[in-house]
Amino acid sequence: MQSSGFIFLANVGQLADFESKEICSGYDLRRASSEEADMIRRALSQLSPDKGRWIYEIRWPHAGGALELLEESDWRYYVVNFTDRYAQLSKLETALSLHPLGLEISLWFLHPNEKNWAAQGYKLASLFQLYQSVEYQDATFFKTVTVKDLIEIHGLCSQIEKHDHSVLNLEPLFVGLKDVKALPPKSPMRYLSYFAILEALVTHSPKDGDPYDSITRQVKKKMALLNRRFPRELPYGVFGNASTDTVWGKLYSYRSKIAHGSNADFSSGDLSTLHGADRALAFLREATLAVVRQALSEPELLADLREC
Repeated sequence: MQSSGFIFLANVGQLADFESKEICSGYDLRRASSEEADMIRRALSQLSPDKGRWIYEIRWPHAGGALELLEESDWRYYVVNFTDRYAQLSKLETALSLHPLGLEISLWFLHPNEKNWAAQGYKLASLFQLYQSVEYQDATFFKTVTVKDLIEIHGLCSQIEKHDHSVLNLEPLFVGLKDVKALPPKSPMRYLSYFAILEALVTHSPKDGDPYDSITRQVKKKMALLNRRFPRELPYGVFGNASTDTVWGKLYSYRSKIAHGSNADFSSGDLSTLHGADRALAFLREATLAVVRQALSEPELLADLREC
């Protein structure tokens, strides 16, 4: 049975150089119609009454300034419509999770026949944490989407669809990347989760008694190799002049402190290179996503690299 519908993307602020364009096979990104916007507004008012729809209908204020209500034509309600592609929603969700822009699915609505709309679907835990993050991300919550972004997301969709999991099984990692979003934005568990995904891709169990085969050493060497293959090199410069070995050593030190319940002091000493938990988490997330994307492009290489 055919089912049409639309998906509400929670953090699109504007479309830079297009009005409607395919983001994944069978899915088009565009501004919501008035009917769709009303449906989204009603759903958000029920699901998140403390923030609800208002973040989509105001302009972020300057420091000390008042909120400015937007004209309806400037509301930030953007949707991805589909026809008979609902079963492949997971593929689009995975592609969005892997893309650096970080677009997020908030709600989706099904229209199974011409008479009515089915109830909206959503992942409540992820949705709650997403809107909690508005408090932490402030104006950076909303993203500007370009044609270049859409081309990259479309390419990820195609790679996900064609990927041979018998060569390198990425399914558990795709699930893990989505599950991370159910954790609080500032939770150290997000940091540990990204490390777990990264290690699953690039490391093997260390050989007993071999100090050169430790997990930390494997990650340092393999991430240096992979960084030369990434289309976009990782931004090690955010940590000043620290070498890649030093950065990964400090990232691992922070990981150990979380895992063992120790306090992490970024103001001085061992972890000062990282300049804080937020910067460490942002870098680790970017590194992890880069490795997963590389695994889609070169699965045989990552399978071999993990074992060496």
